[in-house]
Amino acid sequence: MAHGPEFNGIVVGVHCQSESGIVNGLSGQSRIAALHSIDILDFNLRSKNPQKTMDYVSHDLGFKSIPFIYSSDAHEAGHISENACWLKMDTPGQIGVRQVIFEPELRFRSSKGADIEYPVIIGMAVRCGLYDGEQISLNTNLNILIGGRGAGKSALIDLFRFPFEIEPKISEDNDLYINRITHFLSTGDKVTVYVRFRRREYLIERILRYSDTARGQRTLEPNAVIFEIRPSGHLRLDSKPTDIFPLEVLGQGEVFGLTKKVTDQRNLIDNYIGKSPFQSRERKANHCDGRRTGQRTRNSRR
Repeated sequence: MAHGPEFNGIVVGVHCQSESGIVNGLSGQSRIAALHSIDILDFNLRSKNPQKTMDYVSHDLGFKSIPFIYSSDAHEAGHISENACWLKMDTPGQIGVRQVIFEPELRFRSSKGADIEYPVIIGMAVRCGLYDGEQISLNTNLNILIGGRGAGKSALIDLFRFPFEIEPKISEDNDLYINRITHFLSTGDKVTVYVRFRRREYLIERILRYSDTARGQRTLEPNAVIFEIRPSGHLRLDSKPTDIFPLEVLGQGEVFGLTKKVTDQRNLIDNYIGKSPFQSRERKANHCDGRRTGQRTRNSRR
């Protein structure tokens, strides 16, 4: 059997569970040799207990890297899409399918999966200022800013932070943030971010306005406005961004600062995993220790 890459193709073992398929239709060294030339194994609409076959191929036969896909194998119009899977790719095509071979756990799902429960920033637009006219679209999974010192990575984080009214927790970082934002934005300049959260889309707008204190320090005025994007138009919401969107924004300096203070690290962990269950257990444990200590004291006096 000619292997796929030799012809710049992908070899798919279709109907692998059928009597003519590679898994159930072959045995011994013939099956092993065939699996060595296979890129992807396929289950069709009539496949029974596919998980059992996956475990057999992966654990018993030792082919842990072969990904599986599901297909309808429709012989009737009504069977189209009755059996399907989800393959993660930028655009549908052979290159996207080929990537499944190298990253099966990341690129393949047998079911659609649960809806994303966390807020996803899908884009940003800036009006006026140093970044006037800048429009940025983001991937819903992972985005990485790469650049040398002074390339603008922290500035971009500041622009995303600004509409949510999330300022750094450390005072030194907060002063630096305000200084930066008021230098590449002027009074009246506007930043808009677009967010998808729980099957709804929102836009948040904030116009830069600030005041100077007697000590020469600047304070940003909170004036963010949230709109829910609906087919009939934009519905303004009477809420703060942090009331709707559970977000955490940490710049590079803040992350470095967290490594110096154990209290800040603990607070960050508490905010992520929740501290109520652990606090109740801790109080209970302390109460029991207190009772035992009191009992030991009374016994020692006797």
